[in-house]
Amino acid sequence: YGEASRSISHSENVYVVGQGAGARMASVKLATTGQPGPTSHPSHLRLEENRFAATMRLTDPEEDYWFWGMFNAANYCQDLAKSCRLQEFSLVVLAPAATGTATLSVQLRGNSSLAASPDHQVSVTLNGTPIGNGIWDGLTDLRLALPVAASLLREGSNQVRVEAQLPSSAAYNYFYLDRFDLDYPRRNQASQDQLVLTGPPGQRLTASGFTSSAIQVFDLGDPGRPKTVTGAQIQATPGGYQVSLVPTSAATPYLLVADGAVHVPTQIRPMESTGL
Repeated sequence: YGEASRSISHSENVYVVGQGAGARMASVKLATTGQPGPTSHPSHLRLEENRFAATMRLTDPEEDYWFWGMFNAANYCQDLAKSCRLQEFSLVVLAPAATGTATLSVQLRGNSSLAASPDHQVSVTLNGTPIGNGIWDGLTDLRLALPVAASLLREGSNQVRVEAQLPSSAAYNYFYLDRFDLDYPRRNQASQDQLVLTGPPGQRLTASGFTSSAIQVFDLGDPGRPKTVTGAQIQATPGGYQVSLVPTSAATPYLLVADGAVHVPTQIRPMESTGL
């Protein structure tokens, strides 16, 4: 199962495929009956854009030095290409549940350090609602975790406003925005004919929103060695198809994917020897 790259130098993974006796994918059979389970599941989104490199503060060559936004409490512009007091970011959220609690985490890095403390102050709003503030000092990182009602999230685009404020103890305030992380309850609904979900063991989960009945299910308990799943039930609905399954463990993610939505390599080419 191809996991996202976490490299600071590239966004794609490269796999070498050769001839030989490969390992056959194992299979796991799930129960076909169980009490009805929750209609949503915990979902995590990592939302990040690498717009500029800030290498002057580096102390570790493996450190992520790419950032999304730069802030200056004294500058009233709203241009993502500049250092501004106020900036807005659009975060796409899929199938948020109407109830429950979500957490929006904002990853920041200080870029000014004065004798007085604190150096930095920031406020955050989500879809026009203030959700929290942060204060920290020096050339350090701040992970600002802000709990919000899931009902505040919208299907599709959500607007997050980050504003640099000037602490009474500081003459100026410079910092960078690295990324957002969103943990939220997501409805058991596929997007583009695929979904990864978890749920309580022994309870029947039902995921809808598929456009085809040709749906495969995989156990991703070990992403490096996924297993095919049998026992899942596929049924037609007025708007498409749904899949029901009974998890064996709350810690096991299951990938549900229609045949037409299986990802294919972006490029395949012969491997050439470098002679080394």
